[in-house]
Amino acid sequence: MKKMGIILGAFFLSATLGFGGEKTISFIISGGMTRLAPHDLNSFLQDYARYYLHYIDGTADQNLLSKDLRTSYEFEFTILVRMAPRFFLTFGSGLINAGLESEPLVQKYSDLEMKLSRNDTIRAIPIRIGLLYSWPLSRRLSLRPHVSLDGYMTSFNETGYEERRDLPAGSIFARDEWEIKTRAFSWGSSLGLSLDVALSGTLSLSLDGGYRRARLSGFHGTDVRSATGGFRSERDFRLFYYEFYADWRETGYKFLNLPFATGSTSLDVVRDAVLDLSGPYLRGGLRVSF
Repeated sequence: MKKMGIILGAFFLSATLGFGGEKTISFIISGGMTRLAPHDLNSFLQDYARYYLHYIDGTADQNLLSKDLRTSYEFEFTILVRMAPRFFLTFGSGLINAGLESEPLVQKYSDLEMKLSRNDTIRAIPIRIGLLYSWPLSRRLSLRPHVSLDGYMTSFNETGYEERRDLPAGSIFARDEWEIKTRAFSWGSSLGLSLDVALSGTLSLSLDGGYRRARLSGFHGTDVRSATGGFRSERDFRLFYYEFYADWRETGYKFLNLPFATGSTSLDVVRDAVLDLSGPYLRGGLRVSF
C-alpha cells in the first residue's frame, strides 16, 4: 500500500512539474470531416419536395428528389500557450463549410416544363478559447484532452430559380430568381481528445477527435428576388422555422420560408430557425513548436 502511494505520488509530481520537452508556444494546422445534424434545414428540404408534389397536377411527370445535409469539411488553426507544466491555453479559429445543391424539381407536361432549383450553403467561422492538458505516454506520444468555449460567426445563403420552358418552341419564356443572405452569431462548446506524435523537437503529428455543440440561430439578412421583365425587389429577411397543415389538417409541412401557396393557412409553429452543426468531428494535422 505504501509502495502504491509512492508510485501515485511520483506520477502526479511528474504530471505537474515535468515539462516533457514541451515548448512555450506551438500552433496546430488541421483539417478533417464533421458529422452534422441541421434538423430544421433537413426537415425543410424533405417537405419542400413533398409540398410541390402535392400541389402539381397528378398527370405530370415528376422528378422530385431530395437530399439531406449530413457531413461537412472543416479547417482550423490553433495556438497553444503553456501556462503551467502540462497545461495550455488554446486559441483557435477556422472554417466549417457545408453546402447542398438539391436535385431540381421538374414538372413536365405535354407542352410545358417547369423546373425549380435551389442551393443552400452554411459557412461558420468558429472562434475558440479553451484549456488543454498534455498527458505523456512515452517520450514521443501524448494524449491531450481539451475543452473550449466557442463563438460562431455564421452565414446561411440560399439561391434558387423557377423557370418555365415552352417544349414545342424549346425556349424559356419565364424565369424567377431569388437570393437570400443571412448572418448570425451564436455560442457553443467543444470537447475532444487528441493524440500527439512527436517527429522531432519542433514538429509533431496530431490526430484530434471530439464532439461539438453548436445550435445556431438568429439569422438576419436580405431576400432579393427578380423575374422576367426586369422586376426586382429586396426586403429585410429573418430566417424562421414554420409548421403548417394543408387539406383540413391532414398533411403537415415544415418550412424555412413560406411558399406563396400557403395563403391564409394557419401556422402551428413559428420560431427562429436553428441550424444545428452539433456532432462528432475528426481532424488530422501538424503541430509546430517554437
